[in-house]
Amino acid sequence: MLSVLLRIARAVLMNVLVQIGKQVLTIQERVQNPTQSIIQKVTGGVWIGKGADAFVNELSTTCLPGVMQTVDNINDFKTKVTSAKERIEQADEEAERLIRSRLTDAFNFY
Repeated sequence: MLSVLLRIARAVLMNVLVQIGKQVLTIQERVQNPTQSIIQKVTGGVWIGKGADAFVNELSTTCLPGVMQTVDNINDFKTKVTSAKERIEQADEEAERLIRSRLTDAFNFY
């Protein structure tokens, strides 16, 4: 029973990690890349003047850094979840080795 629960938990965790990666890609595709494209177009001359300069400055100093910080935070979270998953797997393997060792000692299995 516990083995089934552990397999289900691992599958759910792997799905969560995949979804986290997809969220990063979504943010990059729908926010970061288009914002960078807009900045390039405006600085390329599509819009000129003080308003254009202020707009590019706002996107460059506020919007993009915020988006990039969000991506960094999500990636950091994913790294921590992956690390926790690895620790859980190591603990599970150690517990299994210990149980097998104790069974072997108790029942003289070879």
